Formats: sequence, C-alpha cells, structure tokens
Amino acid sequence: MFYHSVTTSENRNLEQPDSRKHDLSLKISSLIFLFAVGVYLFSMPSPDVDVWGLLATGRFIVENGTVPFNDPFSFTETKVTWVYHEWLSGVVFYLLYKNLTPVSIYILKVALGISISLIIIKRAVVLSLPNTLFLGLAIAEIGMGFGPRPQIFSYFFFTLTIMVLENARVNRNNLWLYLLIPLMPLWANLHGGFIAGIGVILLYSTEREMRIHCFVVAALSFMATLINPYGIIYWKYLWYAITLPRPHITEWQSLIDDPTSFLRFEFFLLISLIWVLFNRKSFKLPELLCLLVTAYLSIRHVRHTPFFAITAAMFIPKVKWDIFKKIEFRPHINRIISIILLILAVRSLSFTYLNHVDTDRFALRWMHELNEADFPVMAVNFIKQNSLKGNLAVTFEWGEYCIWKLYPDMKVSFDGRYETAYSERTIKEHWDFYFGKNNWTYHLSLADYVLTERNLPPYELLKKETEGWEVVYEDNISAVFKNRSDIMPRLFSE
Repeated sequence: MFYHSVTTSENRNLEQPDSRKHDLSLKISSLIFLFAVGVYLFSMPSPDVDVWGLLATGRFIVENGTVPFNDPFSFTETKVTWVYHEWLSGVVFYLLYKNLTPVSIYILKVALGISISLIIIKRAVVLSLPNTLFLGLAIAEIGMGFGPRPQIFSYFFFTLTIMVLENARVNRNNLWLYLLIPLMPLWANLHGGFIAGIGVILLYSTEREMRIHCFVVAALSFMATLINPYGIIYWKYLWYAITLPRPHITEWQSLIDDPTSFLRFEFFLLISLIWVLFNRKSFKLPELLCLLVTAYLSIRHVRHTPFFAITAAMFIPKVKWDIFKKIEFRPHINRIISIILLILAVRSLSFTYLNHVDTDRFALRWMHELNEADFPVMAVNFIKQNSLKGNLAVTFEWGEYCIWKLYPDMKVSFDGRYETAYSERTIKEHWDFYFGKNNWTYHLSLADYVLTERNLPPYELLKKETEGWEVVYEDNISAVFKNRSDIMPRLFSE
C-alpha cells in the first residue's frame, strides 16, 4: 500500500512538467491564433466611402495651411460654419498617402487594430481555451467596424482609456487618471468619439476611491477638448450630430434593422451576458455600467458595436468562470487543441496574403491607389480626360470619391460628409433626388452634369428628360448626363 502511494505520487510529480509544457504550448498557440485573426480582420481592404473625403480634406489643409471653416467642395447650400471634427485624421491620412504609399493607410489601420488586440489579450488573467475563443469573437466584432476611417483612433483611445482607468483602480493610484487629460485634445481633433472617453471616466466615478479624481479629470478633459480650431462651436456641432436622425445611413441604423449584424452581435452579446450573470459578484460596478451602456449604444447604432466588443474583452476574460476551473484538459487534448489553433492561424494568414498580394507579380495590391471597387472609376476618368468642369450632381456614396478625384474642377452636390457640411434643406433635396421623389429635380437646379448609378431612380428619370439632359457617358454601373439647357433655373432661394 505504501509502495503504491509512493508510486502514484511519483507518477503525478513526473506528469507535472509535461502538463505545464502542454499548458505553455496552448498559450503560445492561442496567442498566435489571436494575432493571425487580428491581422486578417484588421487588414481587410474593403472599399470605404468616407476615406476619399478624408484624403481630399487633408490635401486641402496641407496645401492651404489652414482648416476650412466653409465647405469648399460643394455647390449646394451648406452650413454657415463647416465643423470638420476629423480634420487631423485627414491630415494624417493624406501625409501617409502622399509621402509613403496608399498601403500605409491600411498599415496604420492594422497597427491600431493589433495594438487594441494586444491590450485586451494582456488583460486576460489566463489565456485558456475559453478565453481565447471569447477574445477571438471580440476581435472579430471589433474588426467588422474597423475601416480606414477616423473612428479607428476612437476605438484605440477608448481601449487606452479603459486600460488607464483599470490600472488606477487596481493599483489604487489615482495619479494614473491624469494621463488622460493630454490625450483628450489629440483625440478630439482626430475624431468626435472622444465623448466615449469622457463618458467612461464618469462611469468610473461610481468607484468611491476614484470619485473625486474622476470628476476632476473629466472636467479638465472636457476643457482640454476646446483646444481645437472651432472652439465651443465644436461641441454645438456634436450635440447636433448626436441628435440628428440618419435613417438612410447603414452604420447609424439600429442593429435590429440589420439582421445579419444583429445575429452575429446577438451571439456575442448572449455569451457575454451569460458569463457576467454567472460571475456577477466578481465584477465591479464601473465594469458592469460600462458593459451595460456600450451594449445599449451598440443595439441603437451599428457603428458602436466595437465599443461593446472592446469593453467586453477588457472585463470578461479576466474573471475566471467556476465551470471552466473544473475542466482540466489532458496533455494530448491540449496538444490537439494547440494544433487546431495553429492550423486556423495559418489559414488566416494565408487568406491575408491572398487578399493583399498579387500572386502573378508578387506585389502588394493597392500600392498605387486604395481599393476603388464599387466606385465609378471609368466615369471619373472620362470626366477628367475630357476636361469637364462645373457642378456635378452625384449621390452620397460617390460624392467623396468625386471630391478626391475631381476637385477643384468639379464641385459636388452632396457626399458622405452629410451632417457635417450640408444644411437640412440640402439633405432633404438629396434624398428626394436619390429616391426619385416628386421634387427630385430641385437637386439639379445648379448642376452642369449628373453622375449616377444605373440602378437608382435618377438614371431612368433623367433618361426620360430628353429635353433637358443627355447621356454623354455610360458603362455597366454608372452614367454621366450633361445639362443641355442654355440657362439653368435657380430653384434655390437666395
């Protein structure tokens, strides 16, 4: 009996190094897997409507040495003061584009995305299989909203803000909080999402030991955001932008109105909810409030889903679920899981390679231009080659592309800058034009040319207007119409 017990004890001691070895291999393979998934998702070269307007504005600021207070790109009625809250992002993107290569914009996007991933991975207490799978889902949810746009700065700074707040709370050192004050003016000039940063600071004021410091930091951060070209007008614009309904803009629609995104997010939200409910005593009040508020905002607007994914990834994996503590994988099971994760990592990296590398020439795609799929490349080339100049009526999906390619020879009627530049009357007139409603011609009152998608109502309506408009160019996706009237009526009131 004594011999048996000694042998058993010795066998257990002999198994421990091997078990630790396989635990380490699982952690390493998990890290490689999450890194590969992040690289694949954050480097997706999907076409983006707003990147062109961002580049055009950055070019304007660099060439003129000033931030524009009046919109220079449109011929329709615009706001008295154009508050372009993303002006610094435009400068950064344009300088990268001009001095390096268009690919550098994607590289910046990937770098910020991977940085977010590394921060949330570091927050996990143990990189176990459940944590790895949860973080993989979170990274996927973040990646879905991670385009080459200014909000990538907001997602990154939001992650940094939570990290600083958590370090202050855990280490009981409120001096950490004051690092957020110089961050805010930079964030405010890159993107208006800095409101999320101030909001999360206020949510942490529910922690008694941090309350006074959080209020002070939030107040000083608010004042620091006034360091911008527009001053207090910036905040007036933000209030208008937050309350403005955008029923036709996909990213501002409710998740409930987007079944595909809702089902994906609902799955992630459900897992998060179950994890929190079974471990609710392990979460602090600021963490629960951050999860609740970001979940609500995500359901209201599609573009806010990365905020919840970041919040969930920062708080949930660090809490060990009791049910997972009871699961002890044997070494050979861990070995199989590690191999599967490595295979998935290799597949993700191979897909990334195929997305970005021209295998025939072994050269990076998008080296000389950003992804122009879904944009009227040939129609715009026709306009440039024929030196057409004047006012161009165009739908908002293509407006910023035309600004980037055709300004200053052409000014547009409308574009994706939407609430930042245009008056409410222009917005209404555009949607009348876009959907071919009764007053659709009002949008054309000052137009010399029209560029429209062939699958939209304006194409068929303009084809019928044989006396006023004629087709001068047409391809599979677009058409250019010329105004044949000698005197174009001014339907806008002075």
